[in-house]
Amino acid sequence: MRQWIKIVTIGCFFWSTYAYGADPKNTDQCYTCHESMGDKAAGLFKSDIHYLNGISCSGCHGGDATKDDQEEAMKRSSGFIGTPRGDDISKACANCHADSLKMSRYNSKLPTHQMELLTASVHGKNAIKGSQHILQ
Repeated sequence: MRQWIKIVTIGCFFWSTYAYGADPKNTDQCYTCHESMGDKAAGLFKSDIHYLNGISCSGCHGGDATKDDQEEAMKRSSGFIGTPRGDDISKACANCHADSLKMSRYNSKLPTHQMELLTASVHGKNAIKGSQHILQ
């Protein structure tokens, strides 16, 4: 009986550690700071599929989400890109959504060739030439 209690206790500890660590609001200083400021985007992020799958703000926006100092967290040398604009939104999304290995980690069923389809379209070709922006 003691052995069983020991196994359950250890299992609960590791499960809770994993579950706690997988929650971006527990590890993502970007989210913590923006939420404390009442930032609308942080509020919306709570119901976002990326948040629900444990992807932090820095997963899309770059930077170092472990730093609580804004300058450290938002260094370009840490990959910080901020909020992409215009056609750069599609490029930022394609970093994961066009990579079948990354998408498989989340058991995603989304097709990973969407960027190919987008850039092959008339609107995509015009955006690449700079004569048109893709509506985001």
